[in-house]
Amino acid sequence: MINYLLKKHALCYENPMDPDCLQLDIDKKATLAYFKRSLRSSELSPRDKRASAPDIMPRWLHLCLLLLTLTIALISLTILLIVFERVKNLVENESSPSALISTDEEWLEWTREINISFESEAEAKYRHSVWRKHYDMIQAHNARKDSLYTMGTNHFTHLEHWEFVEMYLRSKKIEIDNYGVNDYFEGNKTVRVNESIIEGDCYLENFDWTERFPDRKVRDQLSCGSCWAFASVSAVEWHRAIHYGKSLSLSVQQLVDCVQSNFGCNGGIIENALAYIQRHGIMLERDYPYRSRVTQCAENPAKVALKIKGYETLYGVSEAVLACIVRRVGPVVIGFDASGSGLQHYKSGIYDGTDCNGDMLNHGLVLLGFGTDERGNRYWVCQNSFSQRWGDNGFFRFKFGSNLCGVAATPIIPMV
Repeated sequence: MINYLLKKHALCYENPMDPDCLQLDIDKKATLAYFKRSLRSSELSPRDKRASAPDIMPRWLHLCLLLLTLTIALISLTILLIVFERVKNLVENESSPSALISTDEEWLEWTREINISFESEAEAKYRHSVWRKHYDMIQAHNARKDSLYTMGTNHFTHLEHWEFVEMYLRSKKIEIDNYGVNDYFEGNKTVRVNESIIEGDCYLENFDWTERFPDRKVRDQLSCGSCWAFASVSAVEWHRAIHYGKSLSLSVQQLVDCVQSNFGCNGGIIENALAYIQRHGIMLERDYPYRSRVTQCAENPAKVALKIKGYETLYGVSEAVLACIVRRVGPVVIGFDASGSGLQHYKSGIYDGTDCNGDMLNHGLVLLGFGTDERGNRYWVCQNSFSQRWGDNGFFRFKFGSNLCGVAATPIIPMV
């Protein structure tokens, strides 16, 4: 603008009457005002300029904004830490499948109680689904008013029922019609008992051998179908304690390994086991410990703890007669159909399941007593070999009077 005015001023000297020159005075005034404004602006320092501008933001507002900024930063940092921890836990759980990621508190509590682990995450998820199915079934059963027994979770709850049967019971059920005494050994009897053995009310009053020997513990056959060996050994131990007042812990593994006429972890016949003890004798548990699998027979005649005189297999026996025998003679080994789904999860009470067959036996047990509960329900007392974590510390009661699951089909008494 300055250059423009200078040029125009020079032209006006030559031609003062030019209309544009008449406007020169007005432009001079405008130019002067422009120069004044420019000069004033250039003389002010940046600090002066700030000082001259009005302070439109109070100091307290500055502090509030600062605090807000710090708060947002802290919240962001907290969120980042939470996300980092979640990712860390996810990675750890993926690397350790046995610690299954789950919000199912009952399942997690059960895994801690049983102290169980799984080989992969897929296996853990599958077992969780099976466990949950059985857990819901247990709750539904216990809500019933007509059942005499209760169920509970145990170390079998994560197994499908067919797995339980395959792992813990005889692989083949024994048909009663073909169930006979192995006559290879001498000195044993097959006896038909007359009902006249019943005298008075011997089978009416409650009786339980566990009250005489409360220190005897239930053992665990583990994942081996060796119930036949456990039942045989337990019956001999009971009779030994009754006759001599002293308990012994005898070797189950010796029978599993050395009774060639039986099938080790795949089942066996009670008479064959008792006949072996009669002829070869049996060692102590500490000298021939249990391994839950078939190994090389290592019987040692020098370490035999005892031999039995023989055994008697009873046929045609009513439960009343059987009760009198248990009371007067001692514990009796029985064959039992344990494939009913209720027994897998049995906890307490009187088992009265009907999903079993009294003519097909797949499990060996020891009858120890009988009685009547406060509601008038009669029951048997029985020792199992599923460990003390199952049932009532390894024992259970079941219904008396209907030959439930074949209880009176083939009772056997060892003669000590």
